[in-house]
Amino acid sequence: GKFERVSWDEAYRMIAENLLRVKKEYGPQAAAFYAGYPKWYRPALLRLANAYGSPNYCTESSTCFQSAAMAWRSIYGNDICFPDLMHAQTVLVWSNNLYHSNVGMARSYQSLKARGAKIIAVDPRKTVTTQAADIHLKLLPGTDGALALSMARVIIEEGLYDKEFVEKYVYGFEEYKAYVNQFPPEKAEKITGVDKELIREAARMYASNGPAGIMFSASPVVHNINGMQNYRAVMCLIALTGNYDIPGGNPSRPGPVSPCNEYGKVKRLDTIEAIGEKDFPAWFDLPCEEAQCTRIADYILKEEPYPLKAVVGFGLNHRMWPEPEYFQKALEALDFYVNVDLFFSDSSKMADLVLPAASSFERDVVLNGRGGMFFLSEKAIEPVGEAKNDIEIMIGMLRAMQLH
Repeated sequence: GKFERVSWDEAYRMIAENLLRVKKEYGPQAAAFYAGYPKWYRPALLRLANAYGSPNYCTESSTCFQSAAMAWRSIYGNDICFPDLMHAQTVLVWSNNLYHSNVGMARSYQSLKARGAKIIAVDPRKTVTTQAADIHLKLLPGTDGALALSMARVIIEEGLYDKEFVEKYVYGFEEYKAYVNQFPPEKAEKITGVDKELIREAARMYASNGPAGIMFSASPVVHNINGMQNYRAVMCLIALTGNYDIPGGNPSRPGPVSPCNEYGKVKRLDTIEAIGEKDFPAWFDLPCEEAQCTRIADYILKEEPYPLKAVVGFGLNHRMWPEPEYFQKALEALDFYVNVDLFFSDSSKMADLVLPAASSFERDVVLNGRGGMFFLSEKAIEPVGEAKNDIEIMIGMLRAMQLH
């Protein structure tokens, strides 16, 4: 926890010496390159990992959004299809508080009520978003799967599902029907805490007042030991009711290609086994250009599947992980750990080197919007103190290691 001030030149020299030493002694796989909460620089960090030769490029999505994305891909095979709010007659908002976490969509949400659309909100808490809902399903955290399966049972039992769509497109419907039959609303009420009649009412509204879209959140549902399966249960409701790939439902449409937020042609190196590859095979079967670092603390402390000796972190926060204190202990055990951050976090206190990142007010960024639009977000001020933008820091690392 004790630090002394150094110059950027000294910092880059320290990074080069340590990372090149680790690579020589243990191989390039012994270093992991991690992206935390920021998204804009991730393709550049993947390129840095590739240049170094490590397959271990990873992000917070190991314990966050990619779990939701995997749940969707395992059912529909493509990227998540978000709801068409403009044409939906019913919107099922599943664990999403727009006014606090997606402010840009709040106005679209408000317009739903103005034109008479129905809203079902699933959230353990009473929020500004749930107050506008016609039905609030206030479930116990982590019981989303049981709620969704019970809604599916009601929809099938009462003949409200889209028989034509199911017959034409759905594989395994009979097995699915037998499984959801185990979750009558009476049983789901005991599991979820949601009144059984409210479950029935919500199921009927979603299935009968179409077109209907489901709005997903990035992470709350999947921050659970069974989170991916919970979301798979929710996502199945779209196909069950024929609301997949239709206006007002969850339409499939190509997303914009962005140099900032999409990987494009940048691929993770797969010539060497990545961390998590044996523990999470489905993660690597589905399209995801990241290693899986949920168990990174084990990989460091137990040296399985091989020694992991260095971590290059950008916005690394150990509290994103299960058992954060255990991960903090692992960070302390590394041969070399550098963290780039806006704040001097507790995770940074374990580092050998802490580098100051420029905030979004201090850097130019190209952002992508829906419909193939691009936006230039220009810096408002020059970087304060000695902060640099993340990509500039990565370029400095590349040059110091002579990998450019």
